[in-house]
Amino acid sequence: MTRTDFLSSYASLESKLYAFAFKLTRNTPDAKDLMQETMVRGYTNCDKFRAGTNFKAWITTIMRNTFSNMYRKIRRRNETSEAVESYDSVLMNKAVFNLSESNIMVSELISIVEQLDEKYKIPFLMSYQGYDYQEISVQMNIPIGTVKSRLHTARQQLRVLVKSNYPKTLAYR
Repeated sequence: MTRTDFLSSYASLESKLYAFAFKLTRNTPDAKDLMQETMVRGYTNCDKFRAGTNFKAWITTIMRNTFSNMYRKIRRRNETSEAVESYDSVLMNKAVFNLSESNIMVSELISIVEQLDEKYKIPFLMSYQGYDYQEISVQMNIPIGTVKSRLHTARQQLRVLVKSNYPKTLAYR
C-alpha cells in the first residue's frame, strides 16, 4: 500500500476510528491522542499492509494494540510515581500480623513429610522444589512412569497423614 492510498483509506474511516478510540479511552483528549498515535503507526507501517485484506480491521487492530500498550505504560508509571518517603507514614501505622500459627503449621507439615518412606519423599520434595518429571527421573535414575507413580502415592499418603493430624480443620474430597 502506498502512503497516499493509506491516507485516503484512513480519511474515509476517520469518524469510525474516532468512535472506536472514544469507546476505548472514554474521553476526548485521550481519544484524539490515540487517533494520532494510530495514524502514525499505520503510516509508518503501511508497507506491511497486504493488498486485498481488510484495511479497517488492520487499522483497528493497530489502534487496539496501541491503546493496550499506552494503558500498560500509564498503569506502570502510576504505580511507581510516588516518592518512597510518602509511604513511610503508611508503613509506620500498618499493623503487624503474628505469623506464629502458620510457622507452627509449616513445621508440623514438614514433620509429616518426613514420615514418608525415602522412595516417596525424595521425588515429592524434588517436585515441590520445582523439578519436572524428566529431571526427577534423571536425578534418581528411574523411569518417568515410576516418578509419576511415586508422586501420586506420596500425595495420597500425605492426604491421609494430614487428615489424621487435623481431622476438624481440613476438608478433603
